Amino acid sequence: MNTATCPKETPAITRRKFVRLTSSAGVLAAAVWEGLAAEPGAKFKGAVIGHTGRGDYGHGLEGIFSNRSNVQVVALADPDSEGRAKIAAKIGAPRSYPDYREMLEKERPNLVSIAMRQSDQHHAIALAALQAGAHIYCEKPFVTAPNESDELLLEADKRGRRIAVAHTMRMMPVVALLKQAIAEGLIGDMQELRAFGKQDARAGGEDMMVLGSHLFDLMRLFLGDPLWCTARVLWQGRDIAPADRRLAAC
Repeated sequence: MNTATCPKETPAITRRKFVRLTSSAGVLAAAVWEGLAAEPGAKFKGAVIGHTGRGDYGHGLEGIFSNRSNVQVVALADPDSEGRAKIAAKIGAPRSYPDYREMLEKERPNLVSIAMRQSDQHHAIALAALQAGAHIYCEKPFVTAPNESDELLLEADKRGRRIAVAHTMRMMPVVALLKQAIAEGLIGDMQELRAFGKQDARAGGEDMMVLGSHLFDLMRLFLGDPLWCTARVLWQGRDIAPADRRLAAC
């Protein structure tokens, strides 16, 4: 990935624009609901969508709307009855649903946290939430393919909604201090940036999806959007092939 020279403004390319818009760590700060802002004491209606036992919930994504003075948690959707009851009690959701579609139709939330870790349902859920008029805060990996992100970005633009992906590492105090130190010239110009996952049993593609999105987001935070990138993926000393794929553990 070449990030040595990065433009201040990203060209109007749909996928790059999508990445820029979704790298924010908090949808609450980005989302502006005009009708609500005009009403003193009004609150956003927040809803959470997860899937206990299949991806479960990302770190803190079930509680992203809890204990906020300007947000009222109205509902939770989770197809697992036991997990649904547990999480609903944890976040104080007054109503819960086995089907997120029913929840969106009945509750019409302003903010939706798409909290399950596995991303194969993110696109369908996010599209339904946008069509219901909600801003979205979503666990990473966001979706499974660039064309899915393109469709969601177009839908969000059309409806004036915002999408944020839970790349929270950029909000860590140590990261903020490091960025400030670089901006102020305290440690010189950045010449090279390397990132490594935990290099544990997950390794390879799973580690890249679990932690890599955070690391790529940090690279963009410090150096801007890449101009080009290239990669080669090996498995047991040879180029990886479709037959090598496997399901990652939840």
